[in-house]
Amino acid sequence: MDVGDWSHLVTGDDSEEVRDTFLVSLLSEAVTRDLPAGWQGFYDQDRASSWFADRRNEGAVLFIADRSDRRPVGLLILAESEITDVSRDIFLGYLIHESDWGRGLATEVVAGFADWCRTNGTVRSIVAGVTDSNAASARVLSKNGFVPVATVDHPPDGVKYTLALVE
Repeated sequence: MDVGDWSHLVTGDDSEEVRDTFLVSLLSEAVTRDLPAGWQGFYDQDRASSWFADRRNEGAVLFIADRSDRRPVGLLILAESEITDVSRDIFLGYLIHESDWGRGLATEVVAGFADWCRTNGTVRSIVAGVTDSNAASARVLSKNGFVPVATVDHPPDGVKYTLALVE
């Protein structure tokens, strides 16, 4: 898998329209079912474009592309917190297109991101939230060394997972 900014995957005058068409396809009911309530529901190109802009205002949104044909297959959503002079925590989210579920793409992308963070050396931990009904996502995180952490600030129907990189 390749992960990067949309402009690295698709170029040309119609790249924003292609991006928004992909987002509409990606943000299906099945994919958004376990996401925050405001992210669920029907997406047209306007809502998808607005959703994308909101995510970019919160942090970084990177596209995941199949290396063999450069076809976009998902998103990696990142946000920082607790920035210090030495290290920071990264909140991680990922969405894989429903047609690509079961191929191990999320596991591969999360592993690659965790490796990048270890090499970078400035990330203290990676944090991800998973609803109780999303066992597949919980497996992705567990396979990559994330551990469930009990917190009072996480929704009652979900679990916060953390991967400590720096003690």
